[in-house]
Amino acid sequence: VKNEWTASEKEWPEPEDLQLIASVREPRQPVTPRGRPWTQHTYQQVCYVPERHAFFMVGRGHTWEFSPEKMDWTCLAGPASKDKKASPQYQGSQSVHLLYDPRLKAPVAVTTTAPFGIFVYDYTRMEWTRRKDAPMRWDELYSTCISTSGLHLVSGMKTGLWLFDAPKEEWKPLEKYPEALKGCRALAHDPANDVVLAMTKPAGEKQLALWVMDVKTLTWTEQKPVNAGPSSADLWAPLWYDPDRQVFLYLSYDGRGAEYVGGETTTWAYRYRKEKK
Repeated sequence: VKNEWTASEKEWPEPEDLQLIASVREPRQPVTPRGRPWTQHTYQQVCYVPERHAFFMVGRGHTWEFSPEKMDWTCLAGPASKDKKASPQYQGSQSVHLLYDPRLKAPVAVTTTAPFGIFVYDYTRMEWTRRKDAPMRWDELYSTCISTSGLHLVSGMKTGLWLFDAPKEEWKPLEKYPEALKGCRALAHDPANDVVLAMTKPAGEKQLALWVMDVKTLTWTEQKPVNAGPSSADLWAPLWYDPDRQVFLYLSYDGRGAEYVGGETTTWAYRYRKEKK
């Protein structure tokens, strides 16, 4: 294991398209000359599909698959795709959330703006199918899959914490959780300990706060790490879990400011251990 990042070859759009992309608008050319998507918001619009060893993304009217091994992109749906099949539409880059469901063995897109709905990607037919509406409207969602139960813990910026059963299309709001976890955007499940770790940025504090939820009891406990951790904001799905090494990984971009430029990007690791009784 090299523990290093690998960058793909860069492509630059025409100046007019670059301006449109910078203002989060649709460029004139939806794909690059090499058939890849242009840079865009991807924080909660990407999931990993283990059966295909590929990342799956919904963005700007298109559905994409990315192979890390081959370092290439395939457009599965949208105007630029081979068969021009429909891709889930939404208003605003934060109003669609993508997750992978292990029981359906499929990506699931939840759109909270018109046209509202839950969409499941069918790999046998290579197309999306629409299911029921989600209970929230005009919300920004983040989630983690609780692999020991198959349920998803979903955090809505406006609507709080939910348990989502994708095959049954059922949503259950969590009734009790700390006030600090409202609007949480960084959470991941640890199947070895069967807990969910959540990270939040307390007002006026330099360090991020860590909370752990016991999956069986749905109770939360604040953690006190022995050393100082990352101090960047808990923004846009920066926390993930590596099941092979049983460790949480956090991507910190401290000090970048309002324009998201400058500052330093660092990768942190955190291993949770249950207290011995």
